[in-house]
Amino acid sequence: MPWCIPEAVGVPGLFGQPPTWQPIAALNGHTAWSTTNSVSTPLGLDDPRWQGHLSIGFPSVTAAPTSCCGGSAATSQTFGAATNDDVVFRALYDSVGAGRFLYLSWWVKAADVNSLLDDAIHVGFTRASGDPFVLRIIPSTSPATVSAAPVGPVTVSTVPAGGGPVGTWTENGGATPSWIAANTHVWVDSVSHRWAVQMRVPIGDSNVDTQLNLADTFKMWFEVSIELPGNLMAPYSWPRDVCVVDFCGLPSRMNVPDPADWGDFHLSTGPGDPACTATGFVRLTVADVGTQNAPTSKINLVSDNTFEAKPENLTGATVNPGEIHAEFRLANWGSVADPNAPWSPIPATGGSTNPASNTGSIANATKGLITMKWQLSNAERDQFAPGGPKSRHQCILVTLSGAHAFNPASVWRNMDFVSASTMLRAATISNVGLGPSPVPGNPRPAYILVEKLNMPPTVSGGSQDRPPDATERAADGHGTGHGNGEQDPTELLAEAAKQLGDPNDRLEQQPTIRYHAYHDTGLDVNRDGRTRRVVRPGTAFGFFVDHEGDLGGWHDEIRGATQLTERFFSLEVPEEGTAQITTVVEALEPGRPGCLGAIWRFIESILKRITGLFGP
Repeated sequence: MPWCIPEAVGVPGLFGQPPTWQPIAALNGHTAWSTTNSVSTPLGLDDPRWQGHLSIGFPSVTAAPTSCCGGSAATSQTFGAATNDDVVFRALYDSVGAGRFLYLSWWVKAADVNSLLDDAIHVGFTRASGDPFVLRIIPSTSPATVSAAPVGPVTVSTVPAGGGPVGTWTENGGATPSWIAANTHVWVDSVSHRWAVQMRVPIGDSNVDTQLNLADTFKMWFEVSIELPGNLMAPYSWPRDVCVVDFCGLPSRMNVPDPADWGDFHLSTGPGDPACTATGFVRLTVADVGTQNAPTSKINLVSDNTFEAKPENLTGATVNPGEIHAEFRLANWGSVADPNAPWSPIPATGGSTNPASNTGSIANATKGLITMKWQLSNAERDQFAPGGPKSRHQCILVTLSGAHAFNPASVWRNMDFVSASTMLRAATISNVGLGPSPVPGNPRPAYILVEKLNMPPTVSGGSQDRPPDATERAADGHGTGHGNGEQDPTELLAEAAKQLGDPNDRLEQQPTIRYHAYHDTGLDVNRDGRTRRVVRPGTAFGFFVDHEGDLGGWHDEIRGATQLTERFFSLEVPEEGTAQITTVVEALEPGRPGCLGAIWRFIESILKRITGLFGP
């Protein structure tokens, strides 16, 4: 069954419109989504006309990643999706008369823009006629913040049957098709180190310079390669089990997966399309799972714990009682490398079950509620005691099943809401399930990349204002009406963003910190004449942070790991084992240095006591 790419449906007042950014507005005639009304990072990626898109989230891991220069395919494993995805892929298409356009987006949330010239997107398409078509896109030639700017160099190749070394592009007189530069753009945020590439693909067979000849059902493959400090590289591929792009041979040539192993995609005609049996789907977001405790990742040791999932019904019809089942599992707070370990099913108590089912009907476009209870036994309580094997703060994984399509089918809750003056939290880094280390019997190296949003080291004025969301900006006068009784398209888009926008983008308006984990695979590949060690991602974890009172800035650190750069850390994790780190987040008082803030407060308290004893 292929992955079905939906047709764009637009938003109220702008029905049928696809997502549109500034250079594309001149090509499709629609209003561009304004960065003024955007709350995404980088700005401009949260156009509400992306609603209903096909989405594939990462991280995922493979049991044994292999080089495209040799070796068999790895075994696919997947986690599902969450707010702490490293990379998100999105797809829609648009019909304009007899013409069609494919809209693709790769949004990278864990990266180091200082290495942006070494990052790459490889994407391949099978064509209705001719050899498969592969692009190698360098996102940008500069780490500076940009929005919808031209991408860096693009290389076009063809792929022979069986994959392997790519062929030289000779069509179009050997020139790169002009549609690529006109329709492909990059977004970069130099503060958060996030970047994205979005592409509009004109579909047709009349001119290879201006169109890509795609059939209704075609194969597509992509690999997003992220360069990390120390000549490390994290590849994110679809399908997840294909080989990693490598350069080899004499002369050295890029080797890619066999097109027979690429993923199947289909341009859906909507309800009734025999290739797409599901007319809609049920989804979860990270905000839809947790406990009813405070914080919602906390486990009460004595009283009942009620776990909940709130699936959203987007099927177009009512979901009847008992049609959706949710399995709840736990792991220690931190990063997990294998989707099957060490997640543990939660024992159900109090007459509840795990998996649990929806007990009431769920109307279309509303959220339901699935709950289960767990009251710990004495033996279970001992595991959470100080020094025990389990933390009172747990990662929650919920997997949906039943007689519906689910997108995604599983979500893990690895982001917590915390208050900070100084917050310390132990976290477990696990490589259980990955098998022998690169040097069998020795520890497997692990790495942590720190991502921060709205957490500058220095805040002027003693406070940090939350940026207004799209609706607030519209209310302040951005996107006022035409004055003729019709609403301006910019205003319609801002209103739609309130109703249809991703809640994760709004959550990230507050101070946010994430820790992205990677594990050494022992596999080396060649890129541009340099050897890179391939690392595989584990799940990320982190915090949405709130602070009351005056604020001078933010300080964070990781204890138990070696700092390699400002944002990058390493540690040794026992083979098929775990290691523990401590994350520290501190809201600084104005005029007080970061890690010394607590010392200064202690000194101040001593001085006050001395003053009280001996007088001024």
